[in-house]
Amino acid sequence: MIKAVIFDMDGVIIDSEPVYYKRMIEYLEYKEHLFDDRDLLKVVGSSHKDTLRMICEIIGKELAQDEFTLDYNSYFKDKPVDYKEILYPEIKLLLRDLRAKGYKLALASSSSPENISHVLEECGITEYFPVILSGHDFEDSKPHPEIYLTTAKCLGLKPEECMAVEDSSYGIESAKEAGMIVAAREDDRFGFDQERADYIFKDMRNIKLILREDRGDQEIPVKEIRVKSKEYVKSLFIRNNEHRNITGKSAFKISPEKEKDFIHLGYFNKEKLEAVLLYKIEKDKLIVEEFAISNISFGEGPLELLETIEERACEKGIKKIQVKAYGSEKKYLERYDYLLQEDQKKDYSVYEKTIN
Repeated sequence: MIKAVIFDMDGVIIDSEPVYYKRMIEYLEYKEHLFDDRDLLKVVGSSHKDTLRMICEIIGKELAQDEFTLDYNSYFKDKPVDYKEILYPEIKLLLRDLRAKGYKLALASSSSPENISHVLEECGITEYFPVILSGHDFEDSKPHPEIYLTTAKCLGLKPEECMAVEDSSYGIESAKEAGMIVAAREDDRFGFDQERADYIFKDMRNIKLILREDRGDQEIPVKEIRVKSKEYVKSLFIRNNEHRNITGKSAFKISPEKEKDFIHLGYFNKEKLEAVLLYKIEKDKLIVEEFAISNISFGEGPLELLETIEERACEKGIKKIQVKAYGSEKKYLERYDYLLQEDQKKDYSVYEKTIN
């Protein structure tokens, strides 16, 4: 079973490879080197040392590594890359969800330690990676497997317990040779050979589907519930039972005639309904009016529902989510970085979260 997810950085977390490719063309033209743009495609995804070696072969000249690096950086010193602009939008939500579900996270990149640190800090995701390794720390970076073998060791896991998320031929080969499961972000711009990957995906959110398959879950557990259906009757029981435990009386906040204005989501563990959430969208805010958990739930249901509404908010371009919480659901909201608001009510509390 997969216990950790190890991310590459360039091409996986940030869409940097087209940027670096164009910058290399610009720099070599500035230096008046003769080359074919197509020959530079094999440089994409390689380590710094291998990049310089291949460029020397392409232009037919020997270049000193330190001199090349200094000159290249000097040329672009007034043209910094805006890493926030090229951060894949779904990555923050995915990292948060994986961490909340107990997966160990790490980053293994061919980039320099300085560049890795700069990118993660600028994008606000450093906190998600307790283990960070750079290809510069090894004699041989990708496609050699050492960086992934060492990352697994740092995580205290066997390679086969880890899934690497990659895109380039070099990265995929490195992780496969280390004995890991590999999921590759599909990319046909640079001629990558991705056939060795176990999975190829277009949207990073598919990582969760891959992990669900690994756990043996056959169905997507979050479904919309139609009013007056059999599932709806079950949801009424869960909602009333949860709220009655807190207040001693029925605590529904939505009248029957207004329920049609809300979308009902349920988390189903096989045939059993374990958690219910009712939400609607008002202007620039997603509002959860009721969030109730069955006493048979062991934690997965509430997390899946919170993931779902955040994904739906992102799809609509909504940044703020408000949740009314009555009891046991509060611990899940706090775990997912929801903040308790000052306007606390008598029988429920209001939590809010702003999605970056």
